This record gives sequence, C-alpha cells and structure tokens, in this order.
Amino acid sequence: MNDLVEFLRARLDEDEQAARAALPGPWRTDHNFDQGLRIMDGSGLVITWTPSFYERGPADAEHIARHDPARVLAEVEAKRWLIERHYRRRAPNWDRPGHVGYECAQCANEYPCPTLAILVIPYADHADYRAEWKP
Repeated sequence: MNDLVEFLRARLDEDEQAARAALPGPWRTDHNFDQGLRIMDGSGLVITWTPSFYERGPADAEHIARHDPARVLAEVEAKRWLIERHYRRRAPNWDRPGHVGYECAQCANEYPCPTLAILVIPYADHADYRAEWKP
C-alpha cells in the first residue's frame, strides 16, 4: 500500500467496523462506591465493570465512555469528508514549468497536502505507515 489516501481509507474502514461491532452508544459511566465503577451503554447495559476505584480510575472510565461507537463513527465520517475535499487532482505546470504531477483539490498544495498528512498521524504505529507521510 503506497498511497496515503488508500492507507487512510483502510484504517477508517477498520475503525468503522470496530465501532459498529461494539454496543451502541452513547456510553456513560456510573461511579458508585457500593457497586464499583461501571461503563454502560445508553440502555443501561453494563459494558465493563470493576469492583474498585483503585483498579481503574474514574478518569479511565470517562475516557472510554467519551470514545463510544457513536463518536468514533462521527469522527470516521468527518475524516472521510476531509479526504474527499483534499484528494489529489492532476496539476500540469503547478508552480514550475514542465511540472506534471498532483496537487490537493482543495488547497492547491502539492499532493499529499498537509491536511491529509495530519489525518494519518494517529496511525503512525501501523506496519504499513510510511515515514515520508509524516507532516
């Protein structure tokens, strides 16, 4: 996989699949000293539970609940929207005589533009990530 957009679309597809396989949101936390720390979906179904605040802190639970499937799906959609607006187009004579290459369809930077390079940062630890994509 040598194209940044192809790589990014594949990662977003994986994120979407994982979010759709999880219990639907919105998720919320319940901090009750008698029952421990719980993370629940919108219907009240317990997703995870720990009997002690000391095992996993409330901050961990809030973080997990905050990144529920509905939020992940919204972020995937927003990133796909950005990809479509910053995808490449043929750019003859772009800033240089004789240059025939690609440029961003939105901001006219040489492809890949900084916007796409920024979107791929969260996936930098993936085996197919290429160092030249780093902004």
